[in-house]
Amino acid sequence: MLAYSRDLTCFIAFCESRQIHTWDGVNGKLVRAYITKQHKQGLSGRSLQRYLSSIRQFYRYLTRYHGATDTPTEGIKAPKYKKRLPSTLTVEQLNNLLVTDGEQNTDCLFCRDLAILEVLYGSGLRLAEMVSLDLNDINWHDQVFLIHGKGNKQRLAPFGRMAKSALENWLLVRHKMANSQEKAVFVGHRGNRISHGSVQNRLKKWAHDRALNVPLTPHMLRHSYATHIMESSNDLVGVQHLLGHKNITSTQVYLALDFKYLASVYDKTHPRAFKRKDRK
Repeated sequence: MLAYSRDLTCFIAFCESRQIHTWDGVNGKLVRAYITKQHKQGLSGRSLQRYLSSIRQFYRYLTRYHGATDTPTEGIKAPKYKKRLPSTLTVEQLNNLLVTDGEQNTDCLFCRDLAILEVLYGSGLRLAEMVSLDLNDINWHDQVFLIHGKGNKQRLAPFGRMAKSALENWLLVRHKMANSQEKAVFVGHRGNRISHGSVQNRLKKWAHDRALNVPLTPHMLRHSYATHIMESSNDLVGVQHLLGHKNITSTQVYLALDFKYLASVYDKTHPRAFKRKDRK
């Protein structure tokens, strides 16, 4: 909401600099001039798309509630931007992060944090999905979580042997931290459902303690989960369902990641992909 407000404030200032003081005076030519000016000032295509979206949404509001009839953003597109591939961890990095060799396996915080890591990577959950897990969302027989997504949508997310073991160890000591009536799987120091910020801070601590040298985030573990499954299966639709993506276009980024990996293999191995050393 703050970004939306800033975008419109910036556009209003531009309109006033052109002596336009009413929304009826805005036309497509003015909007194009505004986008062109922002582009020349170095704004990225992503930011320009957001600016256009803010103006477009505002005019939809004017049309619905204030009788506006003209939509000056019609047919205007922002410059395309190159999507950044999500950061992922290698299998070796994940082993360094998750292999514990039995260290402090009865400590509450240790057990909780390891279970959080295993669930995030082992099931590819979003941070909000993991935090919102309740005890009755775990189906131990089928080894799946019942995930409650946006708009009351639900899906099942499988979890593997390592996540199951970590969860069991955590639940053995959970009562030492959790309030008696708390239903959340993961709790914080006060005994209530753990916060997003606490999870993010604990992940950073684990990465630092294990000299991972990367800014570890829950989303990075989710991306790593999806990437490693794509590399092994090449099943885009399967990954879409596992991640809970409504639209498969959201999942197609992992095709690019997989192709990047395959291209590196090709460059290293195919006889026509590299220059031969000069023969003496």
